Amino acid sequence: MDSRIECIVENLICSCKQRGLFNSCRSVNDPTTQTVLDQLGVKPDSALAYLFQRLVGPFSNIGERRLPELLDVKSGVRNIASFSAELWENYSVPKTILAISEISTMTGLFYDTENDSVFLVEMDLEFSQFLNGELSAHWSNSVDFLIEFFGEEPNTES
Repeated sequence: MDSRIECIVENLICSCKQRGLFNSCRSVNDPTTQTVLDQLGVKPDSALAYLFQRLVGPFSNIGERRLPELLDVKSGVRNIASFSAELWENYSVPKTILAISEISTMTGLFYDTENDSVFLVEMDLEFSQFLNGELSAHWSNSVDFLIEFFGEEPNTES
């Protein structure tokens, strides 16, 4: 894994532990998380898989750009699995595209599991272009996305 992602995730884990949020950390070997990631088609070597195998979302972005909340892969009612199922059912999107943020907001985040790219979609202006495959990915890979989402070195101060 990219050392910047390892550093970001380790800092987030330390921050959770410092604040007593022990339920925010996952065992890397959690079989239910791995099953959900497999069912969603998230490749084990992606930065998103690395994050979700270690931490429970949702996550608020702390990078310079204001981005939608990154949902958890399985926890809670509002999660990637449920919003992706809604996306696939209502919009006939290929199952290689995951909704990694809520899809009822002004801006949506979508992850392409085939090529590890992430789309930032202005829902009222660009959603039809996105559905038609006419919108380019904003980040070419999940490493670049997570670095911008969390910032190069996340603040671990409480």
